Amino acid sequence: MFLVLFLLAINAVFAQQQPDPGCEASQAWITQESPMSDPTGRLNVGFQSISGTSWVTYITPPQTVTLHGTFPAARAMSVAAYYGTGTISGDLHSLVDAGIIDFLQDQDINPDPGQNNPFVSGTALGTFTIQAIWSDKPSSNPQPNTLYLGSHTSLVHLAYRVVYATDPNDLAGDVPLPAMTIGGAAMTNCAVRPIVTPQDATVWGRLAFDDFTGVSNTSLNPSHFPTWTLFPSSESGNAFMAAVISRQFLVGDKSLVVVKMERPTFPDNREGVLPYTPSQVRFWSLAEKEPISTASVRAIADGDAAVSGDSSVFVICDPSLAPSADTLAIWGATWIAWGALYPGDFVYSMGGTMLTNEDGVFWYGLVWYTQILANPGFAQSIENVSQLGPSQQKAAMGAYWPSIGYCSLASFTSSGAGCIGQ
Repeated sequence: MFLVLFLLAINAVFAQQQPDPGCEASQAWITQESPMSDPTGRLNVGFQSISGTSWVTYITPPQTVTLHGTFPAARAMSVAAYYGTGTISGDLHSLVDAGIIDFLQDQDINPDPGQNNPFVSGTALGTFTIQAIWSDKPSSNPQPNTLYLGSHTSLVHLAYRVVYATDPNDLAGDVPLPAMTIGGAAMTNCAVRPIVTPQDATVWGRLAFDDFTGVSNTSLNPSHFPTWTLFPSSESGNAFMAAVISRQFLVGDKSLVVVKMERPTFPDNREGVLPYTPSQVRFWSLAEKEPISTASVRAIADGDAAVSGDSSVFVICDPSLAPSADTLAIWGATWIAWGALYPGDFVYSMGGTMLTNEDGVFWYGLVWYTQILANPGFAQSIENVSQLGPSQQKAAMGAYWPSIGYCSLASFTSSGAGCIGQ
């Protein structure tokens, strides 16, 4: 099921080629993927990240593409090339990389002469230059700072991504988007679309405002005991695990989904820690998404999660059912909205169809745990554990494996995450 959902989501995102409002098709970075800057929710498909933002340009052969930019003030950045047409395929062990042609992670990008890469050393936000060429990537000794787009590719989606900008109000990380030239001709950039305020001025913002009033859905068949499926990503460094939850299991006094896991160490850039500081992962987050529409509801980034000893606890439910702030604080827990449509709102399907409460959206949830750039020596990372058979994964991850289950408010209030399995 996850395989089908994810491949459909990738195809949906890649099908988007219309410029955002205010952008022209002739400009660079005409699609900005962030629910926070999308008032209508039209781009909130494909399980978008809320902790990071991607900007996309659609390019065709044969001219060489050059990007000249400044490293952002952020936890991570990357530049990737994705197939723009055709069917994307991949098995369970390459799913996250499905559709990727080539990828450059921040730590692998050389700065321009005399400049600094702040993801490798120092603090100065130096400049970089990347070229994208229409040839196949050699099996050894590829050119530095080069994306290989393939020799038979007809359309590529070039994506520039910034993860967890140091200034939460600046999605691009306090620097302009990279300048782009194609065949020597300079393109103008579409300006970064601002975060919409107040939050309830966006469909995404309102997804956390109301309790669920929709109808049931029978399109999925999840287990009463939520089951994690792991997805490695040796190419992009972006691995995750996901579990489906369903309102059909909110029976009796059970009204919450509770998750508890040991926290991997991470370099918290918003607290002044440098991105290259040794840690178990560069970034992690826990999110709630809607699996029918593939909309993202909310995500809690590592630095924003409450702490209980070495662990973090998350409570997923409708707003009126959430534990009090005092109860959450006692158990080191963070509330995440399950997600529900505000009266009169709708979300979009991957194909662009408007979906309302009558279509059964938000009956299910998809709990989504992401790790970016895990240290290879972190044996309990999603990336490493995913190489094992499913029956071995939970034991291998140990306390880092997220415990998950349905709980009553009373049992959570008295026992915290100890309510899981009661």
